[in-house]
Amino acid sequence: MPMHRLGAIDVGSNAFRLLAVEVEDTGRWTVLARERAAIRLGADTFADGRLSAGTIARAQEALARFRQRLAELGVGAWRAVATSAVRESRNPEDLVAAAAAVGVPLEVIDPAEEVHLVWQAVRHTLPLEGGEWALVDLGGGSLEIAQVRSDAVVWCRSLPAGAVRLRLICDDPDPVRVDACVEAAIARVRWPAEAARPWAGAVAVGGNIEALARLAGARGDEPTVLSLAELAELRRALAHLRPGEIVRSLGLAPDRADVVLPAAAVYLRLGDVLGVDAWHVPFVGVREGLIWDQWEALAMATLHRSESEREAVEAALAFGRRCGFDEDHARRVAAAATHLFEVTAPLHRLPPDVRRWLLVAALLHDVGRLVNDRRHHKHSAYLIRHADLPGLKKRERRIAALVARYHRGAAPKTRHRGFGRLEADEQQQVRQLAALLRLADALDTVADLHAELIDGDLVLRGRAPDPVRVKEDLDRKGRLFRKIFARDVVWQPRGGVDLKAAPRV
Repeated sequence: MPMHRLGAIDVGSNAFRLLAVEVEDTGRWTVLARERAAIRLGADTFADGRLSAGTIARAQEALARFRQRLAELGVGAWRAVATSAVRESRNPEDLVAAAAAVGVPLEVIDPAEEVHLVWQAVRHTLPLEGGEWALVDLGGGSLEIAQVRSDAVVWCRSLPAGAVRLRLICDDPDPVRVDACVEAAIARVRWPAEAARPWAGAVAVGGNIEALARLAGARGDEPTVLSLAELAELRRALAHLRPGEIVRSLGLAPDRADVVLPAAAVYLRLGDVLGVDAWHVPFVGVREGLIWDQWEALAMATLHRSESEREAVEAALAFGRRCGFDEDHARRVAAAATHLFEVTAPLHRLPPDVRRWLLVAALLHDVGRLVNDRRHHKHSAYLIRHADLPGLKKRERRIAALVARYHRGAAPKTRHRGFGRLEADEQQQVRQLAALLRLADALDTVADLHAELIDGDLVLRGRAPDPVRVKEDLDRKGRLFRKIFARDVVWQPRGGVDLKAAPRV
């Protein structure tokens, strides 16, 4: 399947960050580069209101280095955004011009866009199940608080209470003084009437909470949970250390060591205010959100070839989000299904427009889990059949529902209600599309998927964490394909031997 190289530059108040990845149409990433430059724009803006010439020069040098790195990696699409320290300065145009001079088109984004990007990153990392979640992003210059679900940002608030700003306001490192500064900042939050209580959970993002989580024992960049009790213990230990001692004894970067104490105070106080006992730390932020935004634009372009497909895909995604579906899984299955549809065209000989029905079925095949995991394929069919899905006529929606219904379980039979009422040609279309959807579902864990017809067989190549499990899934879920098309399915894991599926039925 096609690979794309995407990049993101986050011009933050404390540091600049670069992320470059190689991403498949399924949304799987391989990180090519992560880089960081401690520029501290906020030290200028929050103290003097302007970005100094020296700071702009250092920023330009870092951006030029990042731009060169993206070029070396062959990154074809990327975005660079700046947050509070730039948007609040009296001379943001000076930095934007300096960035443009080294080939970096810098966007100065507002707090709502910043929250959207963070939410994009979080919802692709954590399930956000069980209701409304609190999302808190403590940067160098601002503090964003939002109420989110897997499908939407409900509301957000932005405060001028970032860690660098708090350090400048509260020059005294005494914990009592720090607490007073934090309390004054959080007291300014205007909580909307719809603010959730209780929360399903609370998510914290940003370099400070990541540093605190690592000090508490987190390894790598895997999502973790940091309890308020652990955070309070860390805060007590940090309160007795000077920034230089934190650098030497705990290994934090110098630009992190002097802001981590006020950051800990913010998360402790907000945890109390929100009524939660722990923070979920996903180790993602604005830069990952930029990647997801770009990938979704590419994925939409890949998934649809016409206005009717675009309308159907957007409606299916919106409906799936309302049902709390696993969007990453749905997109991977849809990408695999459309790839198989194109490759097997000589076998099924279906009109190109039929691909739209398969897309909707693939995106929504698991929405029935909203009702019950058991027999969820039947619940999915019911929900799709009765959903408002612009881009599909009533008959097309009925066929898409049946394709989703047969992504698992029994094969289509004329005695089945709904299927038996279809015309003979429609029944055959359902059989063929369901056969492709079953294979796509079995290929969910396969990266770099490539399918082709060789000597009449369907040969599938790709990388998988458990190639033997993929073969077993293809043996089981490929039975309908072998029966309908009278073709074998051959699984060739990258770097491995051919694993031929079970004999033809």
